Amino acid sequence: MPRVGQLSATDVWAAVTRTLSALTGQPRTDLVGSDAALWSAVTRTLTKISLEDDIDQALPASNYKLDPAMSNSATGDTFGSWVQAVANVGSGKRLLWVYLTLASDVGGQGELEAGEGGSGSEAAIFRAPFHIRQSSAVGYMPEIWIPMFVALSASARLSFRVRDNVGSAKNYGLAIMVA
Repeated sequence: MPRVGQLSATDVWAAVTRTLSALTGQPRTDLVGSDAALWSAVTRTLTKISLEDDIDQALPASNYKLDPAMSNSATGDTFGSWVQAVANVGSGKRLLWVYLTLASDVGGQGELEAGEGGSGSEAAIFRAPFHIRQSSAVGYMPEIWIPMFVALSASARLSFRVRDNVGSAKNYGLAIMVA
């Protein structure tokens, strides 16, 4: 039988294919934690693979669409007013994406902000920059899809507002996915 160093091939095979039943020796606890924590982590059964938590991809409710119902402030680089999208999102929900459209004849660079809270006391939970350009004023509405994946507070009121670098009033449409 062939030998590897002082061990036979049979001994090597038995060592590498054995069933582990416990940790022995002194692991580097400064790097990996205690024996029990390490053993638990390496022997756990993975049942689901997901991007943070498991999410059921629900259809967007029809009341999640504002078309066009949001405006900039008509002053460059200043947010417009908050516009409510959902009065109560329920429990355990996430804002997955936003679909933004420009309903005016001028494009520009800007920022969309999502917020939670009562009317007049909204707190920003997400900001997304965008660049939108209208190539023609004749029936063409540019649009942007913005992934967000933001956890929402239970029973939160969800609102949005927008600012851009154009110093004139513009209207934006918005559709969202909450699941």
